[in-house]
Amino acid sequence: MEHMKPFKLLWATGKEARIHPEGEWQLRFRNDVARDYAAKRLNVNNWYPTNELDESIYIFHMRREIPEPLANLIAAGIRKEEIDLPKP
Repeated sequence: MEHMKPFKLLWATGKEARIHPEGEWQLRFRNDVARDYAAKRLNVNNWYPTNELDESIYIFHMRREIPEPLANLIAAGIRKEEIDLPKP
């Protein structure tokens, strides 16, 4: 069984999108420890927390000056090796 990484970055559209139906980057968490770790490091101007029943998700706020969510996560101190990324 493949080891689950603490963080999952994915592009969501339609019903999977929480704020922007046309599409948004979402950061999901393996557990509460990963969520709390990210909450202490992510800039709330770049990532919006949203709580859906028993699921916590952070939505990336795309802006021209900060266009890339992965680079933003790495700059916040989350290592790339800890992030499950979408397949190209």
